[in-house]
Amino acid sequence: VSPYFSFCECPDQEILFYVYAVMCSSVYLETFEGVLYGPANPNDPARIPITADVGLRTKISALGRRIAEAEKEDFDVPIVDSLVMNWNAPSGGIQLKNSKEDDEGESLMLTLNNEANVASATITGVPSRAVALCISGHNVINKWLREREFRYLRRNFKEADLNALARLISRIEFQLDLIVEVDELLNEILDSQELIPPS
Repeated sequence: VSPYFSFCECPDQEILFYVYAVMCSSVYLETFEGVLYGPANPNDPARIPITADVGLRTKISALGRRIAEAEKEDFDVPIVDSLVMNWNAPSGGIQLKNSKEDDEGESLMLTLNNEANVASATITGVPSRAVALCISGHNVINKWLREREFRYLRRNFKEADLNALARLISRIEFQLDLIVEVDELLNEILDSQELIPPS
């Protein structure tokens, strides 16, 4: 398959979200791994497969829009059913020293700095695929937590932060579900080979 990116008859935003969806797809990243992660070749640059099927383009673009919208912190999605949060610390919060996950990768334990050693915060039932998610070499949840340690945040970690973590995990799960849909559609596109040729 020779995939090409072409500015078809779609509105600009539709193209943008189509490309975003495809670039999030594990099918795309795995299928074209050699081109995407190998040395740059001006004669064979990385390209985006654009389907000639208008209906499929529209579906993928709509999914891309939703994946992009979920990047916003205030994007409202239901909290993942499996998540259970336990906050046992003062209402004003306490310094977050570090965090770690359990052996199954489904529980995050936050270490809070408290002389009395009675403060704790945990979030369990975290889907393993959310815990494992890495973007540009960075684990998303670990990076989020590191940025909220006292040495970086310079304020106490509060129960509201634990709730924000639950929302982050839920947004990640929402995105990953959408990406599965994109993967299915992209497989269909690559199998059909009905692609818009280069202009």
